[in-house]
Amino acid sequence: HAGTFGVRPELLVDTFLQDCDPEIQTQAADHLTRQSVHVTGQPVGAAAWQHVPSTYLVCAQDRGTPPHLQREF
Repeated sequence: HAGTFGVRPELLVDTFLQDCDPEIQTQAADHLTRQSVHVTGQPVGAAAWQHVPSTYLVCAQDRGTPPHLQREF
């Protein structure tokens, strides 16, 4: 797993899918995969939100990213 990151399978449901049906939770777990850490250091080529009207919905019950951090997006 060197050079990758991902969601720990044992935390997936309680952190990200707590309000989903069990069938959806199982499907998501079956498709869980790791990503290269290099994606976090790649420069953004174009930030569409600077040129395209955009909306961000703060998810009050999000356990992965608390609302106060979402507001910083």
